[in-house]
Amino acid sequence: MILVDGRPAATGFGVGAIEVDPGLRLVQVQCGASGAYAHVEVPSAGRVELSSVVPRRLDHRTAAQRTSNFHRQFDLTVKGRRHEPAVSPEDDWQAIAPDDPQRPRSEPGTAVLRLDLAYMQRPSEEDIALGLSAAAPPEAKDDGRHGPHRPRPFETFKEQIGEDLERLAEGQHRIWGEHRAAQREIWSRSGKARAHALRGLDLLGESRCPVVRPWVDPPKVTVGDSPVRAIWGVNEYRFAAGTHLVEIAVPPPPEAVGRGAAVSLDGASRLLFELELPEGTMTTVEAIAEIAMTVDAEGTGLASYAGTIDAVFAPET
Repeated sequence: MILVDGRPAATGFGVGAIEVDPGLRLVQVQCGASGAYAHVEVPSAGRVELSSVVPRRLDHRTAAQRTSNFHRQFDLTVKGRRHEPAVSPEDDWQAIAPDDPQRPRSEPGTAVLRLDLAYMQRPSEEDIALGLSAAAPPEAKDDGRHGPHRPRPFETFKEQIGEDLERLAEGQHRIWGEHRAAQREIWSRSGKARAHALRGLDLLGESRCPVVRPWVDPPKVTVGDSPVRAIWGVNEYRFAAGTHLVEIAVPPPPEAVGRGAAVSLDGASRLLFELELPEGTMTTVEAIAEIAMTVDAEGTGLASYAGTIDAVFAPET
């Protein structure tokens, strides 16, 4: 899933073109987890080429790692430009590259807060059924022979094999015919439709690819009583020095695909910090959320949505 300025713009693997208005755009990649992102300056006439790679599949062990290790699992390369555009803070907020080594400067009387937030999607534990059942193995028969059969002189070829060749050929033709019939059914229009309806299975690509790929909305961040902008990535804010109450919450499912979903977001889906932000300092909080989604039977929405979030690193409060 490709997001431009926080909203989904394209889905799928391969090469594609996305038309956007010129200007500075925030491009994000989601592939079962929050991934790479970059600010892209789109010219008024022309194009910018980007290449994104997910080098390895995510698993639950990622939750025990720092968010910096999480971001290294993704790669997003912007081609066709020689330098990064200058990014000015918007509403005292800006998205920072995960590998940015520069320490931010704060104005007198202010402090910097960085929230490094990531999420990963919990793998589905549902079984995928294609309407086919594996044949039961034949029962073993004891013919009284033990060890390798050694042909004796003057035995016919049929006796040496120890099986009825005519029945063997008939059995092989029957098995091959059943296999071809099953393949025709799977790849037929009705077979594909039934497989998609069961789990949104993409028979030509990923083994567990839902028809609709739900994106994950940005995390909900509230400072005091006011919501502030945020992305799944490194968020930098500038606040007045002092004590601030900061809440980080897992977002609800996207409205377009989650209207009928059973949503479970309890207290474990929120983090609450009372942070002392001294003047001229930078405070960092890192957190990783785990989100579970179940696609409905039609493959066009979500049947359930649940999430939790844990702090990986936070200052003492």
